Amino acid sequence: MRNNVVFVFAFLSVVGLATPAPAIELEKLYSERPLVNPSQSAETLVEAAFNNLFGFDTEVRVETVTTRAGAEPERAAFCLHRKRFQDTTRTLVTSLAPERVKGMRVLEIAADRGARRSLVWVPSIGGEAITTRYRLTDPFLGTFSDREASTVRADLVGLRTYEILSRSHTDVEGKQAHLITLRPLASAGYERVELVIASDAPVILEYRYYERGDTAPARVARAPRSEMYDVKGRWLPGKMFYRDRVLETETEVRLTHTLIDSTTTPDALFMDSSFYREPIAGLGSEGNPGQ
Repeated sequence: MRNNVVFVFAFLSVVGLATPAPAIELEKLYSERPLVNPSQSAETLVEAAFNNLFGFDTEVRVETVTTRAGAEPERAAFCLHRKRFQDTTRTLVTSLAPERVKGMRVLEIAADRGARRSLVWVPSIGGEAITTRYRLTDPFLGTFSDREASTVRADLVGLRTYEILSRSHTDVEGKQAHLITLRPLASAGYERVELVIASDAPVILEYRYYERGDTAPARVARAPRSEMYDVKGRWLPGKMFYRDRVLETETEVRLTHTLIDSTTTPDALFMDSSFYREPIAGLGSEGNPGQ
């Protein structure tokens, strides 16, 4: 079983967010856009899809409900901030619920050349943030792993974060889509990931995660087109659905995205010495030091 630690984080308020587009508008968008040129490389397709999803500074408020047979649903929420800062991508995950982990913050700093480090701050302990070996494995679930990074060719690390293993086609929601298999480089997560990318827009409709030796995915995540909405020209998932074969769970994830910049979100929220001191909406005085 995966040695994952899931920090569950919170969604308490929705302020100043884009209004989801009706499903009929999305259908019109996709039906009228021309198909992607079949000669377009797999690398270009993946890069465009990742850029649509991750290529901007953002705050994402997330609510999750996880169910399993014979157990009560588990509800959690968190806030994710992501920003390009000082030649790095910095991702801050802050727990807002349940109460036992409320206020916990983990800052992951990924340098452009491949180096990565993480710091954690726990309200009940206080003091300064400490270095941790945990790495973010799924930004939509707030999932971390303490696995060691995979061994990869030194000339590949720092050039890109994955390599393409294969490319084919499949049908999703009655439409043709690209099926591209990736192997993460220097990853603490899964051995390989299959991405189902729409043929007429740079959006990822399905993620299939495989453990080493798996013939069936250990986890599948779906992002239906009908649940996507426009945030200043980007089509982002408002709802996702996860099925975990290993843990025997199903999780519904609700997401609300807001673009940020230095005028709305201070750079101090992404700095080693101050990320745990900056106030975050949805936290009380216990999770906001000095408040």
